[in-house]
Amino acid sequence: MNLIPLVEEQFQSEIKLCYQKRDSLYADLVTVKAVPVGDKTYFNRSHAGTPAGQKARFGKIPRNGGSLDRVPCEMDTYYAGDEIDEQEVSSTSANGMLVITDNAIASMNQRVDELILNAVNQTTQTIPTAATAGMNLETCQAIWDHFQTNHVFKNKELPIVNLGVKQWNQLMTLKQFYHADVITNAELPYLFSKAETGRFWMDMVWRVDPDLPEGDAEDTTKCNAFVKSCVGLALGGVDKVRVRETDDDTILYYMRRKLGACLIDETGALSFDVSNKAVVAN
Repeated sequence: MNLIPLVEEQFQSEIKLCYQKRDSLYADLVTVKAVPVGDKTYFNRSHAGTPAGQKARFGKIPRNGGSLDRVPCEMDTYYAGDEIDEQEVSSTSANGMLVITDNAIASMNQRVDELILNAVNQTTQTIPTAATAGMNLETCQAIWDHFQTNHVFKNKELPIVNLGVKQWNQLMTLKQFYHADVITNAELPYLFSKAETGRFWMDMVWRVDPDLPEGDAEDTTKCNAFVKSCVGLALGGVDKVRVRETDDDTILYYMRRKLGACLIDETGALSFDVSNKAVVAN
């Protein structure tokens, strides 16, 4: 009996279920666009003009001088798969299939996060002093100043600041960040520092990501901050799921999807190396 069609149907079902249960760490924080067909798409970038003006009777409607650019986003095909011995197919439990599926989804989501971070790190906007100073109060204020200067708060967007574990520990030494004399007990960061939700402080959400890459400077971590409208994620159509019998009597489970990410507007993003060993003065 050919079990391949039955196994493939089960694998397809598990893929859909797992995608509903788990997601990438960054996909919900950026602008997402579904791209059913093709290897390229575009995101819109707007430039605000002058304030609205008045019109004289029978006069022309004033133009505010704003503009709209199209930012290209290239997409590539990515694969995630695993294999088991052919003799084990019929005996693989539902839990075993779930593990295989979960691994494939996790692998694809890791690639999504990597693409998003690569796009963010294309910005030229940075904080040079953080490479030696660490996450002291001046670094935090520099992040706030950047988004304030670029009218992010005026546009009511919420910046997301992503730090490595060592940078988060430095931040935890600032009484302005953690101390009950400054903030309420309900807002203490060690109660609300989950990677999925973050901690709201200085009109920004602060999160910890243990998988951030090393910085360009020695003994640093490349941290980042951005707003949703400034980073784009392109997702291909429905995931292609296949189960294939290989030459060495193993069954290969795999999925593929087209993905791409781009930096829409670099003024809404920061990429900065932060010291791993700085001692932050309180």
